[in-house]
Amino acid sequence: EVNTRDFAPLGDVRWYSLSILLPANFPIENNRLVLAQWHGADKKYLGEPSRSPVLAFRFSRGHFFVTIRHSSDRIVCDPSSATSVTLFDTDRFPLAVWNDFVVQARWSYGNDGQVNVWWNSRQVVQYSGPVGYNDDLGPYFKFGLYRDNSEQTYVAYFNHVKSGICRKDVEFADGISRT
Repeated sequence: EVNTRDFAPLGDVRWYSLSILLPANFPIENNRLVLAQWHGADKKYLGEPSRSPVLAFRFSRGHFFVTIRHSSDRIVCDPSSATSVTLFDTDRFPLAVWNDFVVQARWSYGNDGQVNVWWNSRQVVQYSGPVGYNDDLGPYFKFGLYRDNSEQTYVAYFNHVKSGICRKDVEFADGISRT
């Protein structure tokens, strides 16, 4: 995984873009696989265990899906207690082609949170509500293959990874923001 360690301030809107290509021979398994994630900094200094990402792009059993987690608790002692929501799920994720994504997020564990996702110029997620944990900062973005053990070889390609404070910051090279 490539880790940006760029923490967005809570309550602020951030924009992100990335392109993902899974080769034609990509393994189709019933296996945990995260392609991209926005992850909060676990508060280990307060005894908090590792938590699942705030927002994640996942691929399993041939399905591509987008998930969020949130909790207003200051310390999440049991990570499974955080609310988990699948915002989008499809079994039609094309392999061997580039898939372009644009994400707009307002990182907030309160009701003013927001996530919008465009996939190849088509909006597939429009969510308002809590997004994240009761942390000091918003999450940081990281991408790459994070998965359970497998005997299969996993290869994925990532391109056009950008973040910014407005949509123009994440436009694709042809000037199209894919939104």
